[in-house]
Amino acid sequence: MSLRECGYKVKACKLRRLGALQLAVKRYGIRSVNERLLFLGRFHPVMLQDIEQIYPEPDDTNHCYLRNYGYSVKSGKRKRLRAIMRAMSDHGQRTVGDRLMMLGQYHPIMIEDLEEISSYF
Repeated sequence: MSLRECGYKVKACKLRRLGALQLAVKRYGIRSVNERLLFLGRFHPVMLQDIEQIYPEPDDTNHCYLRNYGYSVKSGKRKRLRAIMRAMSDHGQRTVGDRLMMLGQYHPIMIEDLEEISSYF
């Protein structure tokens, strides 16, 4: 798999990089793209920043966007948990839990956050 074939260049602007990553996700799947970005991110830190920007398409039953609540996998644990609590107040525990489980396949820290927040309930 080559991200370069999809037009990805680390020196390109953010919008162009994300467009190339969207194309790569359609061609190769999000898991392969994530693995490639993690591997190459050791040499090009911008790739690690781009990982946070690619997410799978939401399914029909889950329209909860955690980013809208200030959730970021690079934020501190406390900030992430507060964002989850705010999302749960709007969308419910089940919806937010499902979202974290789905995205946890790509960002394992989300599974840890789900386990942590579950201990409160």
